Amino acid sequence: MDPAAPRRTAVDHGDTAPRIEVVSARDVPLGGPRAMTVRRTLPQRARTLIGAWCFVDHYGPDDVADTGGMDVAPHPHIGLQTVSWLFSGEIEHRDSLGSHAFVRPGELNLMTSGHGISHSEVSTAATTILHGVQLWVALPEEHRHTGRDFRHHVPAPVRWEGAQIKVFLGSLAGDTSPVPTFTPLLGGVPFEERIVMWWNFIGRSHEEIVEARQAWEQASDRFGGVDGYDGDALPAPALPNTPSPPARTRSATERPTMAQPATAPAVRRVDARHRYEILVDGETAGFTAYRDRDDRRVFFHIEIGAAFAGQGLASLLVQQALTDVRASGMRSVPVCPYVAKFLTRHEDFADLADPVTPDILRWLETAPAR
Repeated sequence: MDPAAPRRTAVDHGDTAPRIEVVSARDVPLGGPRAMTVRRTLPQRARTLIGAWCFVDHYGPDDVADTGGMDVAPHPHIGLQTVSWLFSGEIEHRDSLGSHAFVRPGELNLMTSGHGISHSEVSTAATTILHGVQLWVALPEEHRHTGRDFRHHVPAPVRWEGAQIKVFLGSLAGDTSPVPTFTPLLGGVPFEERIVMWWNFIGRSHEEIVEARQAWEQASDRFGGVDGYDGDALPAPALPNTPSPPARTRSATERPTMAQPATAPAVRRVDARHRYEILVDGETAGFTAYRDRDDRRVFFHIEIGAAFAGQGLASLLVQQALTDVRASGMRSVPVCPYVAKFLTRHEDFADLADPVTPDILRWLETAPAR
Protein backbone atom coordinates (compact mmCIF):
# COMPACT_ATOMS: atom_id res chain seq x y z
CA MET A 1 0.00 0.00 0.00
CA ASP A 2 1.28 3.45 -0.92
CA PRO A 3 1.58 5.30 2.44
CA ALA A 4 1.02 8.62 0.67
CA ALA A 5 -2.34 7.52 -0.75
CA PRO A 6 -5.58 8.78 0.84
CA ARG A 7 -6.69 6.79 3.86
CA ARG A 8 -10.14 5.20 3.63
CA THR A 9 -12.28 4.92 6.74
CA ALA A 10 -15.47 2.85 6.98
CA VAL A 11 -18.28 4.80 8.68
CA ASP A 12 -21.17 2.84 10.23
CA HIS A 13 -24.62 4.11 9.17
CA GLY A 14 -26.64 1.71 11.29
CA ASP A 15 -28.95 -0.34 9.07
CA THR A 16 -27.36 0.90 5.84
CA ALA A 17 -24.19 -0.39 4.23
CA PRO A 18 -20.93 1.19 5.41
CA ARG A 19 -19.85 4.27 3.48
CA ILE A 20 -16.22 4.79 2.54
CA GLU A 21 -14.94 8.18 3.62
CA VAL A 22 -11.73 9.31 1.92
CA VAL A 23 -9.43 11.24 4.25
CA SER A 24 -6.69 12.78 2.10
CA ALA A 25 -3.30 13.82 3.43
CA ARG A 26 -1.91 17.28 2.71
CA ASP A 27 1.65 18.63 2.60
CA VAL A 28 2.64 20.59 5.70
CA PRO A 29 6.05 22.29 6.10
CA LEU A 30 7.61 22.00 9.54
CA GLY A 31 9.90 24.98 8.93
CA GLY A 32 13.45 26.02 9.77
CA PRO A 33 16.66 25.94 7.70
CA ARG A 34 16.78 22.16 8.13
CA ALA A 35 13.09 21.57 7.52
CA MET A 36 10.94 18.63 6.52
CA THR A 37 7.68 18.52 4.66
CA VAL A 38 5.24 15.97 6.07
CA ARG A 39 1.95 14.59 4.80
CA ARG A 40 -0.74 15.24 7.42
CA THR A 41 -3.96 13.20 7.47
CA LEU A 42 -5.25 14.40 10.86
CA PRO A 43 -6.41 16.86 12.00
CA GLN A 44 -8.40 18.64 9.32
CA ARG A 45 -11.62 20.60 9.34
CA ALA A 46 -13.63 17.74 7.85
CA ARG A 47 -12.50 15.35 10.59
CA THR A 48 -10.64 16.07 13.82
CA LEU A 49 -10.53 12.61 15.37
CA ILE A 50 -10.68 8.94 14.43
CA GLY A 51 -11.34 7.28 17.75
CA ALA A 52 -8.81 8.84 20.11
CA TRP A 53 -6.29 9.36 17.28
CA CYS A 54 -6.04 13.10 16.70
CA PHE A 55 -2.83 13.60 14.71
CA VAL A 56 -1.28 11.58 11.88
CA ASP A 57 1.89 12.72 10.09
CA HIS A 58 3.77 10.63 7.51
CA TYR A 59 7.27 11.75 6.48
CA GLY A 60 9.78 10.43 4.00
CA PRO A 61 11.32 8.43 2.61
CA ASP A 62 13.81 11.32 2.58
CA ASP A 63 17.51 11.24 1.77
CA VAL A 64 18.89 13.17 4.74
CA ALA A 65 21.91 14.24 2.69
CA ASP A 66 19.47 16.40 0.71
CA THR A 67 16.87 17.35 3.32
CA GLY A 68 19.01 17.55 6.45
CA GLY A 69 16.79 15.03 8.21
CA MET A 70 14.76 15.71 11.34
CA ASP A 71 15.77 18.28 13.93
CA VAL A 72 12.82 19.19 16.13
CA ALA A 73 13.94 21.43 18.99
CA PRO A 74 12.47 21.06 22.50
CA HIS A 75 8.76 21.80 22.50
CA PRO A 76 5.86 21.17 24.91
CA HIS A 77 2.80 18.89 24.97
CA ILE A 78 -0.27 18.55 27.18
CA GLY A 79 -3.21 16.16 27.18
CA LEU A 80 -1.90 13.53 24.75
CA GLN A 81 0.36 10.59 24.03
CA THR A 82 2.85 10.66 21.13
CA VAL A 83 3.71 7.53 19.16
CA SER A 84 6.92 7.47 17.11
CA TRP A 85 7.20 4.72 14.50
CA LEU A 86 9.94 4.29 11.89
CA PHE A 87 10.18 2.34 8.65
CA SER A 88 13.83 3.36 8.10
CA GLY A 89 16.39 5.51 9.87
CA GLU A 90 16.98 6.29 13.54
CA ILE A 91 15.69 9.09 15.79
CA GLU A 92 17.17 10.27 19.09
CA HIS A 93 14.62 11.24 21.74
CA ARG A 94 15.24 13.41 24.81
CA ASP A 95 12.61 14.69 27.23
CA SER A 96 12.13 16.57 30.48
CA LEU A 97 11.81 13.31 32.41
CA GLY A 98 15.49 12.77 31.63
CA SER A 99 14.71 10.04 29.10
CA HIS A 100 17.31 9.52 26.38
CA ALA A 101 16.36 6.84 23.87
CA PHE A 102 16.54 5.91 20.22
CA VAL A 103 13.76 4.57 18.03
CA ARG A 104 14.46 2.31 15.10
CA PRO A 105 12.30 0.24 12.74
CA GLY A 106 10.46 -2.44 14.68
CA GLU A 107 10.63 -0.43 17.92
CA LEU A 108 8.10 1.78 19.68
CA ASN A 109 8.51 5.10 21.47
CA LEU A 110 5.39 6.20 23.37
CA MET A 111 5.46 9.37 25.44
CA THR A 112 2.66 10.51 27.77
CA SER A 113 2.50 14.27 28.26
CA GLY A 114 -0.29 14.41 30.83
CA HIS A 115 -0.21 17.80 32.56
CA GLY A 116 2.96 18.79 30.72
CA ILE A 117 6.18 17.50 29.16
CA SER A 118 8.77 18.77 26.69
CA HIS A 119 10.97 16.79 24.31
CA SER A 120 13.20 16.93 21.24
CA GLU A 121 13.58 14.55 18.29
CA VAL A 122 16.63 14.44 16.02
CA SER A 123 17.58 11.98 13.31
CA THR A 124 21.02 10.51 13.99
CA ALA A 125 24.22 10.59 11.94
CA ALA A 126 23.68 6.90 11.17
CA THR A 127 20.50 7.74 9.24
CA THR A 128 20.65 7.85 5.45
CA ILE A 129 16.96 7.43 4.55
CA LEU A 130 14.40 8.72 7.06
CA HIS A 131 10.88 7.34 6.79
CA GLY A 132 8.25 7.13 9.50
CA VAL A 133 5.07 8.36 11.12
CA GLN A 134 4.20 10.46 14.14
CA LEU A 135 0.84 9.79 15.80
CA TRP A 136 -0.97 11.47 18.68
CA VAL A 137 -3.63 10.02 20.95
CA ALA A 138 -5.94 12.32 22.94
CA LEU A 139 -6.04 11.49 26.65
CA PRO A 140 -9.51 11.13 28.21
CA GLU A 141 -10.63 13.52 30.92
CA GLU A 142 -9.82 11.24 33.84
CA HIS A 143 -6.21 10.77 32.71
CA ARG A 144 -5.26 13.94 30.87
CA HIS A 145 -3.53 15.49 33.91
CA THR A 146 -1.56 12.36 34.70
CA GLY A 147 2.18 12.50 35.27
CA ARG A 148 4.80 12.45 32.53
CA ASP A 149 5.84 9.07 31.20
CA PHE A 150 8.02 7.62 28.46
CA ARG A 151 8.25 4.02 27.27
CA HIS A 152 10.59 2.47 24.73
CA HIS A 153 9.53 -1.04 23.79
CA VAL A 154 11.14 -3.68 21.57
CA PRO A 155 8.80 -6.69 21.68
CA ALA A 156 10.07 -10.22 21.28
CA PRO A 157 8.40 -12.15 18.43
CA VAL A 158 5.80 -14.78 19.32
CA ARG A 159 4.27 -17.53 17.19
CA TRP A 160 0.54 -17.46 16.57
CA GLU A 161 -1.41 -19.70 14.17
CA GLY A 162 1.62 -20.31 12.02
CA ALA A 163 2.68 -16.66 11.93
CA GLN A 164 5.31 -14.65 13.75
CA ILE A 165 3.94 -11.49 15.38
CA LYS A 166 5.11 -8.70 17.68
CA VAL A 167 2.75 -7.12 20.19
CA PHE A 168 3.53 -3.42 20.56
CA LEU A 169 0.33 -2.36 22.32
CA GLY A 170 -2.43 -4.34 24.02
CA SER A 171 -2.57 -8.12 24.23
CA LEU A 172 -2.57 -10.92 21.67
CA ALA A 173 -1.57 -14.57 21.50
CA GLY A 174 -0.77 -14.70 25.20
CA ASP A 175 1.62 -11.73 25.01
CA THR A 176 0.88 -8.36 26.64
CA SER A 177 2.73 -5.12 25.95
CA PRO A 178 3.95 -3.24 29.05
CA VAL A 179 3.27 0.10 27.33
CA PRO A 180 0.26 1.82 28.97
CA THR A 181 -2.61 3.35 27.00
CA PHE A 182 -5.75 5.04 28.31
CA THR A 183 -8.27 4.41 25.51
CA PRO A 184 -8.96 1.52 23.11
CA LEU A 185 -6.67 1.99 20.08
CA LEU A 186 -7.28 -1.00 17.84
CA GLY A 187 -9.86 0.59 15.59
CA GLY A 188 -11.96 3.75 15.61
CA VAL A 189 -13.75 3.33 18.95
CA PRO A 190 -15.54 6.71 19.36
CA PHE A 191 -13.90 9.34 21.55
CA GLU A 192 -16.92 11.28 22.72
CA GLU A 193 -15.20 14.13 24.57
CA ARG A 194 -14.94 17.59 23.05
CA ILE A 195 -11.38 18.86 22.69
CA VAL A 196 -9.55 22.06 21.82
CA MET A 197 -6.41 21.31 19.82
CA TRP A 198 -3.86 24.07 19.19
CA TRP A 199 -0.16 23.75 18.34
CA ASN A 200 1.10 20.87 20.54
CA PHE A 201 -1.65 21.15 23.14
CA ILE A 202 -4.92 19.27 23.61
CA GLY A 203 -7.24 20.83 26.16
CA ARG A 204 -10.92 21.39 26.76
CA SER A 205 -11.16 25.19 26.58
CA HIS A 206 -9.43 28.19 25.01
CA GLU A 207 -8.51 29.44 28.48
CA GLU A 208 -6.68 26.20 29.19
CA ILE A 209 -4.66 26.57 25.98
CA VAL A 210 -3.77 30.16 26.87
CA GLU A 211 -2.58 29.03 30.31
CA ALA A 212 -0.40 26.28 28.83
CA ARG A 213 1.12 28.66 26.28
CA GLN A 214 1.99 31.18 28.99
CA ALA A 215 3.58 28.45 31.09
CA TRP A 216 5.79 27.43 28.16
CA GLU A 217 6.79 30.99 27.27
CA GLN A 218 7.65 31.68 30.93
CA ALA A 219 9.77 28.49 31.15
CA SER A 220 7.74 27.25 34.11
CA ASP A 221 8.28 23.92 35.84
CA ARG A 222 5.11 22.59 34.24
CA PHE A 223 7.05 21.35 31.19
CA GLY A 224 10.55 21.04 32.58
CA GLY A 225 13.72 21.26 30.51
CA VAL A 226 15.39 18.99 27.95
CA ASP A 227 19.05 18.26 28.68
CA GLY A 228 21.50 17.38 25.93
CA TYR A 229 19.89 19.20 22.99
CA ASP A 230 22.27 21.63 21.30
CA GLY A 231 20.06 24.62 20.61
CA ASP A 232 17.16 26.72 21.81
CA ALA A 233 13.63 25.53 22.50
CA LEU A 234 10.83 26.33 20.06
CA PRO A 235 8.86 29.48 20.87
CA ALA A 236 5.10 29.19 20.95
CA PRO A 237 3.31 30.74 17.97
CA ALA A 238 0.84 33.56 18.44
CA LEU A 239 -2.66 32.56 19.45
CA PRO A 240 -5.49 33.25 16.98
CA ASN A 241 -7.61 36.31 17.64
CA THR A 242 -10.76 34.19 17.81
CA PRO A 243 -10.90 31.38 20.42
CA SER A 244 -11.31 27.90 18.96
CA PRO A 245 -14.53 26.15 20.04
CA PRO A 246 -14.27 22.60 21.38
CA ALA A 247 -14.36 20.02 18.58
CA ARG A 248 -15.70 16.50 18.62
CA THR A 249 -15.72 13.46 16.41
CA ARG A 250 -18.25 13.96 13.63
CA SER A 251 -21.08 11.44 13.82
CA ALA A 252 -21.67 8.91 11.07
CA THR A 253 -24.71 10.74 9.70
CA GLU A 254 -23.02 14.14 9.45
CA ARG A 255 -21.57 15.10 6.10
CA PRO A 256 -18.03 16.54 6.06
CA THR A 257 -17.82 20.28 5.55
CA MET A 258 -14.88 22.59 4.97
CA ALA A 259 -15.28 26.12 6.26
CA GLN A 260 -14.43 28.74 3.69
CA PRO A 261 -13.29 32.33 4.31
CA ALA A 262 -15.86 35.06 3.82
CA THR A 263 -13.34 37.13 1.83
CA ALA A 264 -10.45 36.17 -0.43
CA PRO A 265 -7.16 35.56 1.42
CA ALA A 266 -4.68 38.46 1.22
CA VAL A 267 -0.88 38.38 1.32
CA ARG A 268 1.20 41.23 2.71
CA ARG A 269 4.94 41.76 3.21
CA VAL A 270 5.92 42.77 6.73
CA ASP A 271 9.43 44.19 6.43
CA ALA A 272 9.86 44.74 10.17
CA ARG A 273 9.41 41.00 10.78
CA HIS A 274 11.10 39.79 7.59
CA ARG A 275 8.16 37.75 6.44
CA TYR A 276 5.12 37.56 4.21
CA GLU A 277 1.81 36.95 5.97
CA ILE A 278 -1.41 35.54 4.59
CA LEU A 279 -4.63 36.84 6.11
CA VAL A 280 -8.03 35.17 6.09
CA ASP A 281 -10.94 37.42 7.06
CA GLY A 282 -8.42 39.80 8.60
CA GLU A 283 -6.74 37.12 10.75
CA THR A 284 -3.14 36.02 10.19
CA ALA A 285 -3.41 32.42 9.00
CA GLY A 286 0.26 31.80 8.27
CA PHE A 287 3.55 33.26 7.11
CA THR A 288 6.77 32.56 5.27
CA ALA A 289 9.97 33.97 6.76
CA TYR A 290 12.97 35.25 4.84
CA ARG A 291 16.31 37.04 5.14
CA ASP A 292 17.80 39.25 2.43
CA ARG A 293 21.40 38.84 1.33
CA ASP A 294 22.44 41.30 -1.34
CA ASP A 295 19.88 40.87 -4.14
CA ARG A 296 18.67 37.46 -2.94
CA ARG A 297 15.68 36.77 -0.73
CA VAL A 298 16.39 33.59 1.26
CA PHE A 299 13.16 31.78 2.24
CA PHE A 300 13.78 29.42 5.16
CA HIS A 301 10.47 28.81 6.93
CA ILE A 302 6.75 28.58 6.22
CA GLU A 303 3.91 27.94 8.64
CA ILE A 304 0.13 27.71 8.28
CA GLY A 305 -2.03 27.60 11.41
CA ALA A 306 -3.81 24.31 12.07
CA ALA A 307 -7.20 26.04 11.94
CA PHE A 308 -6.50 27.11 8.34
CA ALA A 309 -5.04 23.87 7.00
CA GLY A 310 -6.36 22.23 3.87
CA GLN A 311 -7.31 25.49 2.08
CA GLY A 312 -4.30 25.79 -0.24
CA LEU A 313 -3.01 28.84 1.65
CA ALA A 314 0.66 27.78 1.63
CA SER A 315 0.72 27.61 -2.16
CA LEU A 316 -1.03 30.98 -2.50
CA LEU A 317 1.34 32.54 0.04
CA VAL A 318 4.47 31.35 -1.77
CA GLN A 319 3.06 32.39 -5.16
CA GLN A 320 2.40 35.94 -3.97
CA ALA A 321 5.75 36.15 -2.17
CA LEU A 322 7.65 35.10 -5.31
CA THR A 323 5.62 37.52 -7.40
CA ASP A 324 6.78 40.29 -5.07
CA VAL A 325 10.38 39.07 -5.34
CA ARG A 326 10.18 39.32 -9.11
CA ALA A 327 8.66 42.80 -8.96
CA SER A 328 11.48 43.90 -6.62
CA GLY A 329 14.11 42.77 -9.13
CA MET A 330 15.49 40.21 -6.68
CA ARG A 331 16.10 36.48 -6.81
CA SER A 332 15.04 33.74 -4.39
CA VAL A 333 16.95 31.07 -2.50
CA PRO A 334 14.56 28.24 -1.43
CA VAL A 335 16.10 26.90 1.77
CA CYS A 336 12.57 26.00 2.91
CA PRO A 337 11.70 22.61 1.33
CA TYR A 338 8.12 23.70 0.64
CA VAL A 339 9.28 26.73 -1.34
CA ALA A 340 11.80 24.55 -3.16
CA LYS A 341 9.08 22.07 -4.10
CA PHE A 342 6.81 24.89 -5.25
CA LEU A 343 9.54 26.17 -7.58
CA THR A 344 10.04 22.74 -9.13
CA ARG A 345 6.30 22.47 -9.82
CA HIS A 346 5.77 26.00 -11.19
CA GLU A 347 7.99 26.66 -14.18
CA ASP A 348 6.87 30.29 -14.40
CA PHE A 349 8.86 30.97 -11.20
CA ALA A 350 11.79 28.62 -11.81
CA ASP A 351 13.93 31.40 -13.32
CA LEU A 352 13.92 33.19 -9.94
CA ALA A 353 15.64 30.38 -8.02
CA ASP A 354 19.29 30.38 -7.00
CA PRO A 355 20.84 27.22 -5.50
CA VAL A 356 21.05 26.59 -1.77
CA THR A 357 24.78 26.50 -0.96
CA PRO A 358 26.65 25.65 2.26
CA ASP A 359 27.70 29.30 2.41
CA ILE A 360 24.04 30.39 2.45
CA LEU A 361 23.20 27.90 5.21
CA ARG A 362 26.12 29.05 7.36
CA TRP A 363 25.12 32.68 6.86
CA LEU A 364 21.49 31.94 7.67
CA GLU A 365 22.42 30.35 11.00
CA THR A 366 24.11 33.59 12.10
CA ALA A 367 21.77 36.10 10.44
CA PRO A 368 20.00 38.40 12.94
CA ALA A 369 16.42 37.45 13.73
CA ARG A 370 15.20 40.99 13.09
